[in-house]
Amino acid sequence: MLARYKKLELLKILMFCLARYLVFSTQYFVMFFWLIPGLHYADIMMMVCILFFVQSSLPSLDLFDIGIRSVTALFFFKYITDQNTAVVACTASIWLINIIIPAILGSYFVFKLNFFGNTQRT
Repeated sequence: MLARYKKLELLKILMFCLARYLVFSTQYFVMFFWLIPGLHYADIMMMVCILFFVQSSLPSLDLFDIGIRSVTALFFFKYITDQNTAVVACTASIWLINIIIPAILGSYFVFKLNFFGNTQRT
């Protein structure tokens, strides 16, 4: 399967994946560092890596994903902090920023599309 693609195309895809990972990791790092300033950056990044790994293997729908993300984050971050509310707030904020707001904005533009041309009735 991979033989169908050129090495440059695969490298480009890998760079996009790394950029996406860095953006999401940075979002989590900034939110946790802002909400729980006493945490060390190495602890935050280690837990975020574990969190991404576990969340990628758990099946969920995007709409109900907030509960799974929050419970998973609470399970892992309980080893480095006891501020459960801040962990849930961080996870919920990132879920809102990355999933809900783009979905709302996208639905506005989708509803403005005219799929069937002029549908005025005479």
